[in-house]
Amino acid sequence: MISFYRKTYTAVLILFFICFKISFSQEGSLVSVSAYPENPAPGQEVSIKLSSYYLNLDILKVSWYIDGNLKFEGIGETNTKIKAGDIGYTKKIKVVVTDKDGYKIEKILEIRPITISLIAEPQSYTPPFYKGKALLSYEGTTKISVITEITDLNGKKISEDNMIFKWFENSILREGGVGKKVFSLENRIPVDGTEIKLKIYNLNEELLAETSKMITYILPQINIYENSPIYGILYNKAIPSNYLLGEKEEIKIIVEPFFFDSQIEKIKYVWKINNDLVENQEKNNELILKRTENTKKGLADILINVKSQDKIYQSTKKNIKIGYEQE
Repeated sequence: MISFYRKTYTAVLILFFICFKISFSQEGSLVSVSAYPENPAPGQEVSIKLSSYYLNLDILKVSWYIDGNLKFEGIGETNTKIKAGDIGYTKKIKVVVTDKDGYKIEKILEIRPITISLIAEPQSYTPPFYKGKALLSYEGTTKISVITEITDLNGKKISEDNMIFKWFENSILREGGVGKKVFSLENRIPVDGTEIKLKIYNLNEELLAETSKMITYILPQINIYENSPIYGILYNKAIPSNYLLGEKEEIKIIVEPFFFDSQIEKIKYVWKINNDLVENQEKNNELILKRTENTKKGLADILINVKSQDKIYQSTKKNIKIGYEQE
């Protein structure tokens, strides 16, 4: 009885060994090759990894070929790094896994560099002479456009008019179509950010590339400047939170909004001096403060609240104190 079980066990082991040899020699799906990033820029370093759920690659010989030339080989060599070529040049990576009996598995990977640039242009207001970039505020709108350099298998650049662009907002498909290179994003509620993902296909709807960009939002801002009767608006220096009138008999101050909706005519201004509302100033972003017999000393506590008439989250305020005493 003992001898019977021993013979049966031996037969099963032999059967499994034969099946393994057949599978190893015929099934390329036993191993997989991955690259990161999947869509490298020209000259970018690419990490390539060989993996398997079925084989112990640590005890097998792995040979790496680049464009037909052996780069290196060794036992358990499952990782390498290469640099992507120029636009239009495809590097061909071949990985050969060999066991001790000479059975082989081959995997082919092609590295074809591309360039995808997503450009966000917030449609928000900035004052004259502002040299910085417009930023996107809550409930604002931004135009996102794409510039691509993608080639086919022959190294010829694919026209953007022959690409299908699909735009996703937080994983939800919003727009798509042939040559649809521009997407308009409107923020509806206050959130920390919105992920915009773009997938690009050829006309056969084969995926060519994809990329993503996180769009963040800010609260609108305001600055207060002096409008000098001699030099005009002094945009080079905002009025600080505490300001002395000095020798001046009066000062004209002007508030400038930053990053509100581009329809600046929909902004409302609410002025208060020492907590008293200044009447008839809702459409006026200027205020004149004059020294009087009763205001030779003390200060004016000025609060300005700037808000959009139709976008409740586009609102901000600032407080300054102007002292009447001379320096």
